[in-house]
Amino acid sequence: MTIKQLSLTKRLLIAVSLVLTAFLGLSAFSLNNAFQTSADSAQEKRLINYVYTLLTAAQFSENGIVQMPNALAEPEFSIPNSGLYAQITSGQDIIWQSESTLGLFIALPDHPGPSNQTLSTVELNSGIKLINIAYGVVWENRQGDEFHYTINVSEDLNNIDQQKAKFQLSLWYWLGGTGLMLLIAQAFILRWGLRPLHDVAIDLHEVGS
Repeated sequence: MTIKQLSLTKRLLIAVSLVLTAFLGLSAFSLNNAFQTSADSAQEKRLINYVYTLLTAAQFSENGIVQMPNALAEPEFSIPNSGLYAQITSGQDIIWQSESTLGLFIALPDHPGPSNQTLSTVELNSGIKLINIAYGVVWENRQGDEFHYTINVSEDLNNIDQQKAKFQLSLWYWLGGTGLMLLIAQAFILRWGLRPLHDVAIDLHEVGS
C-alpha cells in the first residue's frame, strides 16, 4: 500500500507518530547526557572531598614523615577491596596507603604539582577500572625545607557505571511507556476529530452512487 492510498487519519497518525518518536528520542538523549555529566561532576567533587578529609587528618613531622590516624572519617578506607582507595606518595615512593588497598597494586599517575589536581582512569591487573584524583601538596617545616607529596584517592568505576545503567533503563521505560500512551491517545483524538470529515465523505459517496 502506497502513501497516496492511505486515509487522511492514517497519514496524520503516521506523521504525528514520527514527530513524537523523534521528540522522545531527542529528549532521552538530552536527559541521559545531562545525567552523565551530573554524575561525573558529582563523583569528582566526592573524590576531592575525600582528599580534603585525608589532608585534614594527616600530620606532617619536621623531617617530612606523614602520620595518619588508625581510623578515618570514611570507613570504606578501612575495608579491604571496598572500592575506595587512598595513597600518599612522594615521588615514586608510597608514604601511606589505606587499608582498603590491601593486596592491590595501583599504578598511580605522576605528581600534578603543588595545589594542582589531575583526574585520570587507572586500570588494575584484574581489569577493574578506577577513577583517580591526584592532588599535589607541599609541606614546609620550620627550617624552610619543602616536602612534596601527592594525595591519591581512587574509586571503582563499576559503582557509577551501575548507577548510569539503571538510570538509562529507567529512562527508556518511562519515555517508552509515555510515548505509547500518547500514541494511543492521539489515535483516539484523531479518529474523534476527523469523524465529521469521515461522515461527510460517506454522505458524498452515497449521493454520488
